[in-house]
Amino acid sequence: AQYDINAGEISVAKLSPENFQLLSSGCKSFCFINLPLCDIASELERSFGVKIFITDPELVSRRVLAIFPNGEGIDEILRLLAVNDNFKITRENGIIYIN
Repeated sequence: AQYDINAGEISVAKLSPENFQLLSSGCKSFCFINLPLCDIASELERSFGVKIFITDPELVSRRVLAIFPNGEGIDEILRLLAVNDNFKITRENGIIYIN
């Protein structure tokens, strides 16, 4: 998925292995390459100093491929992951819940 920050649009397309390697090699921020959502949540917790709980057991092992090369913040990363992987993000008492 690619997010156009200026237009506010998300486009989804398949990448060839060659194009994927090209994109990931220039990654400046976060590269999640076929990682389980629980590992991504752990990385985001460490990087942003937040607590994240995945409440839906089916989401824990869901694998994600996403590249965030533009210094996106926690809210933008989670919003884009949620749109692409069909889950919801809620916050309560300073804790982020993925469900």
